[in-house]
Amino acid sequence: MSKIAFLEDDSVTVVHCNPQEQTLLDASLAAGLHHFHACAGQARCSTCRVLVVEGLDSFGPRTPMEAALAAHYPWADNVRLACQSRPAGPATVRRLVQDTLVANLALGPNSGQPVAEERRLGLLFCDISNFTAITQGHLAYDVVHSLNRFFKLLGDPILANHGTIDKYLGDGMFALFGLDNPTHDECARRIVRAALRMVSAAQALNENLQNQFGFSFEPRIGIHYGPVLVGHQGHPSRMSFTVIGDAVNTASRIEASNKIYGTRLLASEDLVAPILPSLEIGRTLETELRGRSGSVRMYEILGYLDSDPLYLVQSTFELLAPKADAFAIDFYEHMFALKPELEPLFVRVEMKTMRIMLVRMIALTVQGLHNLPSITPELRMLGQRHAGYGVREEHFDYAEAALLHALALHLGEAFIPRVRESWCEVFAIIRRSMLAGFAQGAENAMPH
Repeated sequence: MSKIAFLEDDSVTVVHCNPQEQTLLDASLAAGLHHFHACAGQARCSTCRVLVVEGLDSFGPRTPMEAALAAHYPWADNVRLACQSRPAGPATVRRLVQDTLVANLALGPNSGQPVAEERRLGLLFCDISNFTAITQGHLAYDVVHSLNRFFKLLGDPILANHGTIDKYLGDGMFALFGLDNPTHDECARRIVRAALRMVSAAQALNENLQNQFGFSFEPRIGIHYGPVLVGHQGHPSRMSFTVIGDAVNTASRIEASNKIYGTRLLASEDLVAPILPSLEIGRTLETELRGRSGSVRMYEILGYLDSDPLYLVQSTFELLAPKADAFAIDFYEHMFALKPELEPLFVRVEMKTMRIMLVRMIALTVQGLHNLPSITPELRMLGQRHAGYGVREEHFDYAEAALLHALALHLGEAFIPRVRESWCEVFAIIRRSMLAGFAQGAENAMPH
């Protein structure tokens, strides 16, 4: 065991370190010292560094990671990282990060826990073109009302694809994808799917805004994938979860490039490389971004070449949303026409309520397709209720036919074969999940 004396202001704390099993940071924490270590001992910060007052020979050479940091700053030979040091003999050291403010920032809201970690995430920036001109020419309350509608309709695709809205930036927003650790391929599909749906949602919203207020919101979207530092930042009393890093700046610059090139949706090669063959690409741009060394290759994303069932279902469901009640009316009319004996099974529930429940069930499934275990329990409960009505397994065939009929009626030309196939997959999920609850529902419906 090496005996290390820590000089602490007007006192000395002796720490015993086993260099075969512990770093100096491990030993000091085990001894009860509040030794700051913002990166959890990964040599990615400098908060655990010490000044070696005596016994530098006991520390030996720096590790490669410590040497890289020491060369970057640069540090004197007697400044060492405690997380990388394993002193083999006695020494006297002084911690270089000790004041209370730094302690609070380094330790964060949970004392002793690192405040941040490195991750690779998908990053999305969205801004509105010519927003300042819109605010100058229209009533402030109309603009705020419309902006909230914009955030709602364009935020829904983010949330439906397992994204997290990190913050709103005036007329824009910043979202993260991949916090649940999907593969790069899956993360790219989610963020592209969301971005394309955001463009479509804005087009639908703008028809309404133009008619009501005489202006429209044209989104510019930039998406990227790269390493970031994820954690809580801010004043100790108002910490918020966010990310920082060069990748964030790159994503922001990509979004801003839309204004230069007259595009709506630009993606970095870093993001779309795994799924590029499946995408419909407009222009390919290679340029230097302000504040970033080296050029970046960007792609104008227009849509999908290959079928993405989840995207097709989500995007076409958005077309149905404004006419959801009419869609539900046609669904039930067609189902009861195909199988008249089904209609009496639903007499206990008001038809308007049934229509609302139908649309809610479909919406629940569409919004939860990225995470099926989260929606299965509710669909199973719905199956129990339908079993109680007297619905049988073979009746699902008529429900599927009615669904496809109503979809074809209300989607029109958009109901292409790929869309039909994708909705059949969705109905298969609904059928499978509801039937899982049928056994219990049927048992509850039997007289005892």
